[in-house]
Amino acid sequence: MFTNRRLIVWWLVLGCVGIGGLWAVWRIVLETETAIQPALVFNWHGGRAGLDERGAGGPPLGLEDLVAAGVSHVGVPQHNPGDFGHRNYITQLRDLDIRIVRTMERRWNAGVDGKDLGAIILAWESLENPGPFFEAYRRNLLAPCDGIAWNMEHDILNPAHYPVSAADKELAALWELEWVNPQEAAYVVFRCRQFALLFQMYFAVARRQFPGCNVAIGYSGYGGLPHSGRSLQQAYGCDWEMLGTPLVWRDQRLEPITHAMCAWHPTVALPDSALPPPHGLPLLHNIQLAPQLNKVMDNYRAQVCDRLKRLRPGDGFGLVEYGLRPVWDEEDRTMHQMFGQVMADWRGAGKCAAVDQVTAKN
Repeated sequence: MFTNRRLIVWWLVLGCVGIGGLWAVWRIVLETETAIQPALVFNWHGGRAGLDERGAGGPPLGLEDLVAAGVSHVGVPQHNPGDFGHRNYITQLRDLDIRIVRTMERRWNAGVDGKDLGAIILAWESLENPGPFFEAYRRNLLAPCDGIAWNMEHDILNPAHYPVSAADKELAALWELEWVNPQEAAYVVFRCRQFALLFQMYFAVARRQFPGCNVAIGYSGYGGLPHSGRSLQQAYGCDWEMLGTPLVWRDQRLEPITHAMCAWHPTVALPDSALPPPHGLPLLHNIQLAPQLNKVMDNYRAQVCDRLKRLRPGDGFGLVEYGLRPVWDEEDRTMHQMFGQVMADWRGAGKCAAVDQVTAKN
């Protein structure tokens, strides 16, 4: 909408530059005002910015970098209180208006260490009685908790990692799914459905514990692209359609996750065959590149610009760790400052100069 003040400005511009110049300015304004802005910027490892160079309670290293990049949410381990006595780094993050997303820790992560997924699901009677696994998860999920995040990269075709248990077979019978070997489609559907249901159970437990928990972010790949020569479902047991659809267990309707954080590392530009998540599930484009590309900052800049072109309303970005150490370092600082600069250009002009470079390089 144009205000009276803006109309006055347009009359002044018209008198100074004439119709031809006005048309050029008008095009710039239209492009700027219609450029979609990221709705959420999540750094999975962003909590490290609140630590010192030893990962301890000295002066924090990277808080200003998070602000410069416009990071809105950061990941913090689910059972970490952030308290060093003289300061609490989680409180410092929240004081910057950054939300805390609790990430899964190994003991309470259903997808690792050969845990019996079927047994975990069958033990869930209700949200009030979710079974021993989710009761332990709930006890070890600390405040503040504005959201949760789970890495949805599970090598489901590896029988050593995901053996089929008696409880799995019982659950498969309930869902009327049968298979002879893990390569069959029914087995892939079964594992995808298990992980989708488990994630929605995690989200339900977290929301009951903390009513302000309104974000559930899954990390995996883009649909439509090959992952180690397999589909996303076969490679990682991740099905964005299931994850974004309310599932029902024991007559209880569970809420879907809220965001799909998708990664593609082999090329700067995202292949056209990449599919956005269905059902309007918001997409967070992960900014990360393979080793043969990640030494050149212009490649990262071009990757950000390529993803900006693809934003839909509600979409955003995902960031990770870019240095070699488990604490904030120069690589993280450089990346976040670059990201902030690109975002500022995008907000100011609605354009990204590096977009043309993407097409040329890829």
